[in-house]
Amino acid sequence: MFKKIFILLLLSLILSSCGYVAIYKNAVEFNYKILVAEHTGDRDMRNLINSQLERYSEIKSDKIFIIKINTIYLKNIIAKDAAGKATDYQIKVTSNFNIKSEVVNKIIKINETFNVKSVDNKFEEQTYDTIIKNNMANAIVKKIILQLSRN
Repeated sequence: MFKKIFILLLLSLILSSCGYVAIYKNAVEFNYKILVAEHTGDRDMRNLINSQLERYSEIKSDKIFIIKINTIYLKNIIAKDAAGKATDYQIKVTSNFNIKSEVVNKIIKINETFNVKSVDNKFEEQTYDTIIKNNMANAIVKKIILQLSRN
């Protein structure tokens, strides 16, 4: 008897769910036009963010977000070896979004940081930096789309 009640209780808990909702559920239904009115800061990050925001922009939508973006890209030395040569870097991207629409008028600040080991081959290091910039821009755009989809 106790075993049947326990199984029934366990089964009801599993089937009833716990209120889980996917984070990007509303982002899939994103039906807005995004216009970047002004973008200042690092050129590479600016181009990456603009191109990724265009993917989410619905051209025929009546709902329009006008965005001004200021992006700051910093690469700081966080560790050196005994000879004084940099061994570790910290890449930090700070993006400030000033968003205006019929419904919303707000400022959102997004920070992304990443620690990188130095590589002797400068070409490999530049390639790795480009990959990191792409990943950071992608993360920033996903965060801003998530914020916009909540409105």
